[in-house]
This record gives sequence, C-alpha cells and structure tokens, in this order.
Amino acid sequence: MAAHLRLVAEAIHEPDAIRRSQWDEQARVLHRWYPACMNGKHLVVVVQLAPGCARWGKVLTAYLTSRAPKGVLEWKRS
Repeated sequence: MAAHLRLVAEAIHEPDAIRRSQWDEQARVLHRWYPACMNGKHLVVVVQLAPGCARWGKVLTAYLTSRAPKGVLEWKRS
C-alpha cells in the first residue's frame, strides 16, 4: 500500500462515497473506484473522526478490494 499513498490521499480528499462504519460510530469508510488499478479495484480508506470536530482525525486502515464497502451511505458523488 505504501506505493499507493497518492491514491489514498486522493480517496480521502475526493471520495466516490462516504459510509458510516458498521463497527465504530466515530469512523467513516471512504472509497473511490480506480479502473486502472489491478484491473479495477475500490480503494477503501477507514478514517476516524477527530473528537469534537467535523474533520478526519486519523487513517485507521486502507485497502484495495473488488467489492464496494457496506454501511449506511452518508454522501455520494453525483
């Protein structure tokens, strides 16, 4: 994943969708589709909200997957 840090930053700043984490109410699941990445993958970035702030606090994990993440949809790119 270290080779994909630019993509992780892009997924955080310009995600395709933001979902609530199913396990942590203070975490959000951001994802972005990259068709050229390994024949098409979703880059999923799980971020924790900063306490008392609407900003992202820290990245908990990031991974590539062929499936879109689940969870309650909070925002979607139109």
